Amino acid sequence: MKGRITAAVPSETGPDMSRFRTGAHLVSRAGRAPLDHQSGKRAGRAKAKKGNRYLGAITGETAVAAGRTQTREGARHRRLARRRGAAKACVATGNTQLKVCHKLLSNPGMRYTDLGPDCYERQRDVRRQVARHIGKLGALGFEVTLCRIPGPDPDGTGPAQAA
Repeated sequence: MKGRITAAVPSETGPDMSRFRTGAHLVSRAGRAPLDHQSGKRAGRAKAKKGNRYLGAITGETAVAAGRTQTREGARHRRLARRRGAAKACVATGNTQLKVCHKLLSNPGMRYTDLGPDCYERQRDVRRQVARHIGKLGALGFEVTLCRIPGPDPDGTGPAQAA
């Protein structure tokens, strides 16, 4: 479905992505940005935002299809659907797809690399290991200060960031 959304975005918005400063601007153009309606302490439900209905429909279709795939987007869609419901998961997944599409079309030559359906579990496992080791050292009376060593991540998900 990635090909269909990549083909639909330029046909609905034009090939020049410089009109949209960020992916969030493109999401807003599609009418998929979340809205807040608040007056004082009372928070109410906002009506759906008007936008490009064709682009919104395409992102809805591709989001549902992404939920059935073994990719990072599919894993995210399924996690959100369990917590928030299928409709909100479709909007969130569609928004992510539009932001990725904007990034790819704004930077010619950039390639999309999927992190895989287990990327969330790998992140969680690393965080759990670190927390467990810090807790054990703290119980032994040590004060722990963490500093990431430059080099590959221990979980292999990408380049390490300096802490």
